[in-house]
Amino acid sequence: MKTKLKTKKAMIAIKLLIILVIGAVLPTMINLSKMQILQFDFLLNFIGAQIGLSLALLAIFFTLIEKYKDKLGKEKFNIFFTPIINEFKDDIKSYFGMLIIIIIASFFPFDTSITLFSYTFKIVQWIGVSTLLLSIIVLWDILNATLKLIKFISEL
Repeated sequence: MKTKLKTKKAMIAIKLLIILVIGAVLPTMINLSKMQILQFDFLLNFIGAQIGLSLALLAIFFTLIEKYKDKLGKEKFNIFFTPIINEFKDDIKSYFGMLIIIIIASFFPFDTSITLFSYTFKIVQWIGVSTLLLSIIVLWDILNATLKLIKFISEL
């Protein structure tokens, strides 16, 4: 079980590192200042809508939990539903963290740059790109958890 947890954490770290590298490199290759999808008003609305969707799915999920809790028994219930509950919990925390980062970053001009080791790092654009990519991955994770739930319930 610990090996599986370490592998999962390693995969999350690798995905996050890839997102951060893409977020850092992409603004230097392409002029992103005119892209509406990376503007903070869009990102705030997008992430806010995803939080709302996640909470709605979680409410539906808990309604289903109550329906199937007695039918499954405690052991089977814990084996299946606890990991999905934890996935939803982690995803909602991720969205909330992204929302806070976007709100803080929106106080700075979009073209704010920092130079490190002769590399101009467009920090606000990096935050925008990274947040957008991360939110898409978290949305994918929510979709997978929901599909697991639907598959499990359809097999009962």
